[in-house]
Amino acid sequence: MKFVVDENVSFGLVEALRKNREEVLAVAEDNRGVSDAAVFNLAQRDAAILITRDYHFTNPMRFASTKVEAIIYIQQGNLS
Repeated sequence: MKFVVDENVSFGLVEALRKNREEVLAVAEDNRGVSDAAVFNLAQRDAAILITRDYHFTNPMRFASTKVEAIIYIQQGNLS
């Protein structure tokens, strides 16, 4: 599977996915500070699952989940 992990998600998740031999593009590594639209475009381009803590990605008018494999929104406070 392919994943795009937004820069607001713990890098530990990136490491865990890579340990499981998943293909991961970590926004924090190569695309730090890019817009939400640019992050979405990366996931769309790579037909990837987008993992984020950014609530804006739950707005289907701006970011239709049908244009990417899936959007996984991680709410604040559930990563302990």
